[in-house]
Amino acid sequence: EMFERELVIIKLKLTDSQLPEARSLATQYGAEVLDESADSFTLQLTGAVPEVDTFVHAAMATGVLAAVARSGSVAVSQGEVTLSSYIRHHRLSG
Repeated sequence: EMFERELVIIKLKLTDSQLPEARSLATQYGAEVLDESADSFTLQLTGAVPEVDTFVHAAMATGVLAAVARSGSVAVSQGEVTLSSYIRHHRLSG
């Protein structure tokens, strides 16, 4: 078992009438609004990869996608595994 997450930052270009929908999208997904104007509505979300995928598609349906940056998946094992126990069980080269 592991914890896996991804970070995405999305910048949308919106009309003034699209701002309420973009705010609603942020609330629905629990995204943080980093910049809030029609020309640069920027959202940040950290979540499971499928949730991030769904969020990106929903954002694209809300306004014009001006920029998107995704961290890629990052993960750590669940439980008491430590780096020292990993090294004992897996030889590292070098």
